[in-house]
Amino acid sequence: MMPHKTDVILKAYNDNATQDRDVILKAYNDDAGGRHLLYKSIIDVFNEKADNFPDQEVFIHCFPDGSRRAIRYNELRYKAENVAKFLVSSGVKVGDSVGILGPNTIEWIIGEVAILMTGAVSVHLSKPHGSFKEAFKLMKYSECKSILLDPENDNSFIDDMKSYWQDDKTKAKNTSDFLGGPGVVLLKSCVDCDLPDVETLGQDETKNDVQLPTSICPETTAIIYMTSGSTGNPKQVEHSHFGLVNTPFGFKRLQDKTRTVEVVYNDRPFSWMGGSIIPCLLHGNTHVFREGGITVEERGVFDIWRIIVEEKCTSAFLFEITILDLLENEAEILKNNYRLNTIITGQIINTLVADAQVKFCNEIVTVYGSSEMNIMMANAVDYNLVIGKFGYLYEGVEVKIVDDKSKTLPREHFGEICMKSPWMLRGYRNASTKQVQALSDGWMKTSDIGRIDIKGNLFIKGRKEDVITRFSLQIFSGEVEECIADLPEILPADLALSDCSIHVSDAEPEQAEVLPDQAHEIQPEIEEPRSQVLLFKMKIVRIIRILLMKQLQLRKRIKQETQRACIAHLDNKSTS
Repeated sequence: MMPHKTDVILKAYNDNATQDRDVILKAYNDDAGGRHLLYKSIIDVFNEKADNFPDQEVFIHCFPDGSRRAIRYNELRYKAENVAKFLVSSGVKVGDSVGILGPNTIEWIIGEVAILMTGAVSVHLSKPHGSFKEAFKLMKYSECKSILLDPENDNSFIDDMKSYWQDDKTKAKNTSDFLGGPGVVLLKSCVDCDLPDVETLGQDETKNDVQLPTSICPETTAIIYMTSGSTGNPKQVEHSHFGLVNTPFGFKRLQDKTRTVEVVYNDRPFSWMGGSIIPCLLHGNTHVFREGGITVEERGVFDIWRIIVEEKCTSAFLFEITILDLLENEAEILKNNYRLNTIITGQIINTLVADAQVKFCNEIVTVYGSSEMNIMMANAVDYNLVIGKFGYLYEGVEVKIVDDKSKTLPREHFGEICMKSPWMLRGYRNASTKQVQALSDGWMKTSDIGRIDIKGNLFIKGRKEDVITRFSLQIFSGEVEECIADLPEILPADLALSDCSIHVSDAEPEQAEVLPDQAHEIQPEIEEPRSQVLLFKMKIVRIIRILLMKQLQLRKRIKQETQRACIAHLDNKSTS
């Protein structure tokens, strides 16, 4: 545990000879000074930015009609402090958990900053399907004392919420559940609803005598990111102030005395790690987002590009499908002759995306990370890109590959990728046995399968649970996708959106009649296919068989070469 002090802590790395030097990939700074990590809270850094750049627009909300709404540092601080004072006066204390739920809006931003100002933990919730009662269950599961929410004009949800709070028994139970907190605070005012709202509270100065915490320990939890919970209870990933302040997005910008403002387009939900408001809030950059959030509709790309041009964005976080839509509509997109500096994406992508670098930006960067690890590494995309290969580690990151018994594997061996860094998760709240097992000695098991080659490059081949095992051989989802991408009738967009369930026959791989170099010529032998989906699935099955054959052939070749080497060794020994 680091000592509690407000100045900068020096974290120096050096690459001394160690037992694991050949098997663990490390990113260290060889400079004598090392790298400085800031021992500050999010609010410490936010206040510094607000003091130095009060009139800078830090967030811009763009609407379909072309209008916009911006908020500057000084306005954000003023409104967030008013909301924070209301929360404190209503019973929220340092260390309490306060949920926040709703679409990307300026009020959501004010609400999150206000929660952090109280010293409480901001818990990112997703709107559940069903009634307000389901949302309340999620709040109880995450131990929230109160919640800031936007019902999004969902009348049934609003009616259910009103009736829930009007029930006398519910009110009595609520007092116990929220430990005397304010319960529900709306992010936006609601007609015929007397609950307090952030819009109104942001202008309310009646709580000026309420004192907010003057110091927040950087090692305490700041934000809990929650997964969707589609496979059970959602994971609750805790990140500290210290970790979020020192993420790779920020430490160079926070240290720079000369400052160039980046205007970043990012329409991912604020509740996601990849859409978080924290990077731009701390870096002094401008975060541009749109009404309605992310979209995979092809026409949506024109609205995205219009916003990018009008706001003069310098970089953009885009999904691969959006990049492919840009290429599909390049004639119309290129009419305005605008060019980004950087496009950032977070998927394992193919070289077709490299065309966008020539036409729409100076560079494309794909990043690797997760809710637990944040951003760990990045790779520049070009025509020489090897699918699944990720580039440089951010300084301070360590990576190793382990087998099913958590034993570290040597280079060139496939296994589960494990990582650690100064900004990784603090832990899981209410962790399950599986989640506890994923964290060991400071390492995080990512559930991704990959290898580190002799040159120190990391290759990612897919998720552990997606590995297809037959006859002790393993086929990785990334390899299947690479083969599918080579099929002439498969478009890049089809590959990006495909989600086919695959059944693999238990027939011996040797029975497949297609040679490994004939993957692009595969033709299913059926006279009247019932559907194109069936054709597609059959081709995937053939591809998997080919990949299995490759592994068998490789094993046979290694066995033959080993036998020849042994025979040659015995012959040499007998002649000598």
